[in-house]
Amino acid sequence: MKKILFDCESVKDPYEFLREALEIEPMDKAQLKRRILGFRTPAIVEVEHRFEGVKRWSEFINFLEEVSQKNRFLYIVWGPKKVENLIAEEQMGQILKPD
Repeated sequence: MKKILFDCESVKDPYEFLREALEIEPMDKAQLKRRILGFRTPAIVEVEHRFEGVKRWSEFINFLEEVSQKNRFLYIVWGPKKVENLIAEEQMGQILKPD
């Protein structure tokens, strides 16, 4: 499975970056959005510095939210994996603790 690190602080054009990372041929933005929503090759897109992305391209971040809900092959992970793992471990610890 392909893993794409999407750093909102360093990416210039989010759609172009994602298009290149997913190896999709160039096309207009509307076609590209449809193609990404229908993408069928499993991949993980790890989004770092999400709040910076919201400030720079709120419409694109909303699109990634839509992708995460509608596409079963593209997995959108918000935040560094280390932070996500720490949160999951904490939640598992809370669930498994005896009363």
